[in-house]
Amino acid sequence: MKKQKQILLFAGKKRSGKDYLADMFIDRINASFVKVSFARKLKQVLSEITLLSVIEFDKVKNDDSTFVINKDTFVKNWKLSVLKLSDTESALLNTNKQRVIEIADGLNIFDTVKIISQNGNTVELNARNVIQNVGESFKTIFENRDIWAILLAKDLLKISKNFIISDFRYPEEYNVLTMLLKSYEVTTVKIIGKNFHNELSEEDFHISETALDNIKFNYYLNNTIHDWTSVYEQLNALNNEILK
Repeated sequence: MKKQKQILLFAGKKRSGKDYLADMFIDRINASFVKVSFARKLKQVLSEITLLSVIEFDKVKNDDSTFVINKDTFVKNWKLSVLKLSDTESALLNTNKQRVIEIADGLNIFDTVKIISQNGNTVELNARNVIQNVGESFKTIFENRDIWAILLAKDLLKISKNFIISDFRYPEEYNVLTMLLKSYEVTTVKIIGKNFHNELSEEDFHISETALDNIKFNYYLNNTIHDWTSVYEQLNALNNEILK
């Protein structure tokens, strides 16, 4: 018998329709679900670093676009965000603040965050590249590959709901949820979307885009032809299956 509460993990390449299908599932199939993301805390951190609101940063990222910022401001805010997270979550993440500071001081964030163009001390950055590499930098600094999944699980423990997580990207995220949220049935769903790009960019080969390439999923949703009747039927069948 399946557990009473459910978590659906939606995965797929960029622009495959993860968020759209998650919203469609909630709006038209099962309103008991709430959409959340592993990157929720990371996006809050990025808002502090980039001085963009979470909504503004998301729009730039989803448009595969860029933004500009003072380079020194970016580095300063990145380090301040590291210290803030260390202060507030050291017990949960089992970290030593001095160790965190030492690792952060030894890193140059612009070794991984790619500068598109530079005018004086003002740099143009690609938002998708920033979220990928800042997220990875925190995993390195805190010596914890599971940092964002742990922080999300902590928040979900406070809420008795069914969840769709629309940005499943790493196998360890599944492992963290099944370990920390034992009362939930965790189901993985791969969304197969149409390739909108003739040429792949550097960000398409980042580990966040490839880590699940060889993973077997519980369910697969075909979103390649934009037949909404077919998509609805697939989502409805998924809902019927998880409710058995």
